[in-house]
Amino acid sequence: MSKSYVRISTQADDHFFEVETKEAALAEFARCAGYDSYAELADTIGKTPDEAMADLVIDHVSAADIVRDIANEALASDPAEDGVDPFASARDWADWCIKGEDGDVVHSLAQLHGLDADPLVKALRDILSERDLAAINAGFAA
Repeated sequence: MSKSYVRISTQADDHFFEVETKEAALAEFARCAGYDSYAELADTIGKTPDEAMADLVIDHVSAADIVRDIANEALASDPAEDGVDPFASARDWADWCIKGEDGDVVHSLAQLHGLDADPLVKALRDILSERDLAAINAGFAA
């Protein structure tokens, strides 16, 4: 069964929660900020909950959505610059990325937001494995 995520975006940052509903995400968002409820958090800033929510962007997202920026950086990279040999498959390249900095970033992101890293790593592996092998190995020919 796939995990359900909600992203709450503020002007300052994105926050991810492994929950089923937006209401549960708002409750977790408030708890992380040190409040018992979202209503209490809103009251603290002098707004009703509805007024405070108007300042947020709240979306249901997938694991792939969460790791998309990490995947885009990996897809734009040139592995030949890192002193490795050409890859036999896109999956080999994806696994190499995950064993390195890209995997570290996913684990840090998961830890920061209190998420299970396994579905995020799987989503990253799936995205990276879709890259064309010739494109991955193009830098080795230069």
